[in-house]
Amino acid sequence: MGASQALDVLRSRQRNWKTMEYETHERLPLVGTLSNSALCRGVFARALPSAATLLHSWYLRRYDRLDIVNLFSETRLVPSWGLRSPFPFREFTMDPGQDLVVFVRLHLTNFQIALCAMTLGAFHPEAPVPTFDFVSQHQVPIVHIQILGSLLAVMDSSSNRLTFGQSTVETLSIINWKTGKFIFKRYWPAMDRISFRLISESHFLLLSCPLDHTSFKRIPSIQIFSISNAQHPIRTYLLPVPSANYIIRTVGIHSALTSTYSPDSKFPQASLPFMLPGHPQILVFSLSLQARHHPFDPPKHFTFVCLRDFFIKSIQNAPSTDIVEWDTWGPRNTRFFGQGLPLHQRRNMHGYRLALPHMIMDFNPVDMARDLAHHARKLDKYRDTDSEEDDAEESDDSEGSCDYSAIVDQYSVILGGLNHEFDQNIVSGLPYRLIEVPGGNHSLVLADDNLIAVNFTGHQDFHTDALQMYVM
Repeated sequence: MGASQALDVLRSRQRNWKTMEYETHERLPLVGTLSNSALCRGVFARALPSAATLLHSWYLRRYDRLDIVNLFSETRLVPSWGLRSPFPFREFTMDPGQDLVVFVRLHLTNFQIALCAMTLGAFHPEAPVPTFDFVSQHQVPIVHIQILGSLLAVMDSSSNRLTFGQSTVETLSIINWKTGKFIFKRYWPAMDRISFRLISESHFLLLSCPLDHTSFKRIPSIQIFSISNAQHPIRTYLLPVPSANYIIRTVGIHSALTSTYSPDSKFPQASLPFMLPGHPQILVFSLSLQARHHPFDPPKHFTFVCLRDFFIKSIQNAPSTDIVEWDTWGPRNTRFFGQGLPLHQRRNMHGYRLALPHMIMDFNPVDMARDLAHHARKLDKYRDTDSEEDDAEESDDSEGSCDYSAIVDQYSVILGGLNHEFDQNIVSGLPYRLIEVPGGNHSLVLADDNLIAVNFTGHQDFHTDALQMYVM
């Protein structure tokens, strides 16, 4: 395909995402729960519970195999296969580009991680140390894992009595899984409410609420750390401070799964004549606040979105201070929502897009700037009644049908004060495009070139009747 044809395909796909027009539609029967599943670059995997724990509660349930579907197959019958894990597992993550799946096995006082090949099920051939054992003093540790290239990050909540007495700590370990060597391990007090996310093979973000010894408040912040020297943050971005009547219960950083493709990848990308970024382009941060004097009231959830590129550029272009106040960076670079967004294990995030059951929010800054510039040219044309050349140009402009009015670029305000959750008003204005999706879907899932609607039958176990896959 030539450059001109490739550009036409790119423009067509961009229009289809904005107008929700699709080329093909396929119904994929898939009976069973989606409570522990993942989607990465067109490869869909879900964990199937072992027979011994099938009737157990969600927290006690264990899994022993994966059902994997390659949505980008060129054949009409979507190929799928089963993969049995080396041991019963509780969590998993994957990187199809590296033919890698990571299983987590939990015990009462320790946990184990195994690195396996997605296609074969055996231990991964590039992993010299295919299993890692972690000791934890916490009863049933809570483990979070992330893969990015050659890095494997592992965080667990544990009570390390040897170093910290009886205090509960969060432990973050980063491993080069291709060499089997630990790069570093560090502990944080669990009261700091820790969540992490790798943003490159050299840096990671930490969302936490450390105690400020001047005001004696827990002030949430986002810190950038270098993996090679993680004792002190490179930069700290302060977040809005909770009011005196609220405390932060939980925090989280969410993003789509990262896939690192190589020329000999066993899972080809979508059949598109252009490359798609392997890194997630948006980061979604969540804060859960609890009323201080009403501990049994349901918590209040807040979510905000920030571009990954903002933090990457921050590393490259160091500001004049190591601590950046919220009013300096937040309003222009975030979009705050006064409710929790349904984040289904990162399945509904891809690239710049975040999918909710009835809409998609697209934070692509280049695409929005192009459409706004096109709209400005149209206004100029209407002002210039003698511009026949502009009329000809307009008829050839493939972006002419784009709806600029769907772009939300006005600043929004979440009220603050003593009777609200935060000390002060939260003003945020990161632009995004709001795309409505018709149909009564339970959730939407995003892949490179696919929109997948998840529709459930049943009420208790959420057994799905089918996945509706739309190729844009």
